Amino acid sequence: MLKYGGILKVAISLNLRSAFVGIAIAFYAATCANATETKSYTYDALGRLIAVISDGSVNDNVARTYCYDKAGNRNRAISDQSNAIANCSAPPPNPIANLTIGNASVTEGGTLTFTVTRSGNTSITASASYATTNGTAVAPGDYAAKSGTISFSSGQTSKTITVSTVDDTTVEPDETLRVVLSSPSANTVIDTSSGVGTIKDNDIAPANLAIGNASVSEGGTLSFTVTRSGNTAITASASYATTNGTAVAPGDYAAKSGTISFSSGQTSKTITVSTVDDTAVEPDENMRVVLSSPSANTVITNSSGTGTIKNNDVAPANLAIGNATASEGGTLTFTVTRSGNTAINASASYATINGSAVAPSDYTAKSGTVSFSSGQTTKTITVLTISDTAAESNEAMRVVLSNPSANTVVTANSGVGTINNVAANDMIPIYRFYKYPKYFLTKSYSEGAGSGFTYQSVGFNTYRINASGRRALYRCLNPQTGHFVSIQSTCEGQNQEGTLGYAANASAPNLVPLYRFYNVSTASHLITVNYAEGSSGGFSYEGVLGYVAP
Repeated sequence: MLKYGGILKVAISLNLRSAFVGIAIAFYAATCANATETKSYTYDALGRLIAVISDGSVNDNVARTYCYDKAGNRNRAISDQSNAIANCSAPPPNPIANLTIGNASVTEGGTLTFTVTRSGNTSITASASYATTNGTAVAPGDYAAKSGTISFSSGQTSKTITVSTVDDTTVEPDETLRVVLSSPSANTVIDTSSGVGTIKDNDIAPANLAIGNASVSEGGTLSFTVTRSGNTAITASASYATTNGTAVAPGDYAAKSGTISFSSGQTSKTITVSTVDDTAVEPDENMRVVLSSPSANTVITNSSGTGTIKNNDVAPANLAIGNATASEGGTLTFTVTRSGNTAINASASYATINGSAVAPSDYTAKSGTVSFSSGQTTKTITVLTISDTAAESNEAMRVVLSNPSANTVVTANSGVGTINNVAANDMIPIYRFYKYPKYFLTKSYSEGAGSGFTYQSVGFNTYRINASGRRALYRCLNPQTGHFVSIQSTCEGQNQEGTLGYAANASAPNLVPLYRFYNVSTASHLITVNYAEGSSGGFSYEGVLGYVAP
């Protein structure tokens, strides 16, 4: 049987990392107990911890005894174990103060306020050290580290410890740190040593704007798509403006600027730019649309979109006509040359135009279309000329190009055709005068008009110059019978007065025989291209002098 004032010790072995737990029960007004084993705990009959012995660093290898009053309140701790029971039995010299630190919370940039509450003995002075400790919040990036001592004067029951936080711009989860109490002063016990400080993030996830590229044939509209990613719940906007590249406003596109805005939930917008459909054959050109000045909580991740304006103009085929030369009676050949784009089909109209050469007497008028297939670079236009007998200078006419086909340019539209006169073909008129009963032939009208004879007509035309296959026509004078024509230079024994011209030896196109007749009764000659004229009126046929033009 346990007597009053005795101590009942019961040893209980627990698997608490090799710790030994002893329970002591005492029956007296003030109860004390002391255990001397490593990590040994002693409790009274009411289950109250009354003694702790530790060989670790927590209590500096010092055994402690806790004392309670009759009401069951723990009133002090005693480190002197030599007479612990007597010390506990004595009235407590100074009951303990209990310190507890609470948690705190604030939005980043604000101040965490940790409240330290003192209970138990509030009449004594009490203090403890404190220091911040990193958690997911790390000093100095998230808060300002702090340490010091918190002190309570007699009667004070609460104190605050403040910790400044950093308002960064990082979008992140809420973060935490701790303020830890330690090293309490005499007669002070730390019941709750750690307070958690929560730093609430105040950064809004940004809206990310990116502009894409665009492409269109000239004359069309460039459509630049601006895409919003990230935070699509907020409103977002940015300024935009076009910028010249190889494409230059206003010749290639219409400059534009403004603001593009996104309402909540919108993820794409378009910026349109009109382009100019010019006629210049040129490489594809480009310009840019640039985003700037984003609104709050908006980031431009791609600020520049390139707009490509595709050329739609085909390089032209260039047509040029050259000059041509031919002798009269020949063919003028005009060459039309195609340069530039030789891959496409090309054509143009053409027509002859009179100059000093006049159709139809000098050439045959002509018109039509000259056409080039793919790959062809030359074509010819031919014009027939007329071989006349007029004694004249060289003459000219033109072939003119017009109405080129699509993507065709006429760079030289007029070709001059020169018709060279063929002197050997030139003929001169022989004038016939009459005074009964004689005829007078001359190549000089004035000579005939001053001879006293009457002009009748052009009797015929002879070649102006001699050539192969021709013979001279001599004007002869017989004093008794008058003038006549002979092909003999001796004039058949009469007087020669020169040549009237030259006749062909043989028949040819456009030539007729030249007949000679003689009238015995009038002693006169008739030279004519009209046989019927000579075969009447008493004339006798003498032969053909040659071939002339009528």
